[in-house]
Amino acid sequence: MLFNSSVAWSALSGMWVHNRNSRGTSVPQWCKKVAPEYPIAARRANAEGKVVLKATIDVDGKAKDIEVTEDGVGFGCARAAMRALKASRFVPADGMGKGSL
Repeated sequence: MLFNSSVAWSALSGMWVHNRNSRGTSVPQWCKKVAPEYPIAARRANAEGKVVLKATIDVDGKAKDIEVTEDGVGFGCARAAMRALKASRFVPADGMGKGSL
């Protein structure tokens, strides 16, 4: 089962935050969480903000069809967040939209 969800990465805190999907059900659980590398240009500019990504988690726990829905930072942070999400792994949600952990 494919599962659509969104996650946000805060350039200020360097942390990923899960958002609930539009149906209000639970989201897949992190199995391997890869933190984005803070781009040098963003660091030099002291850029702060968040990047929100939307992705589909496939049955193998990989993020697919990753889209940037909000880039409040710039300086390449969205690309860095996309690379990190692609390298991360999840325990997919079951058919009822609930994480299997």
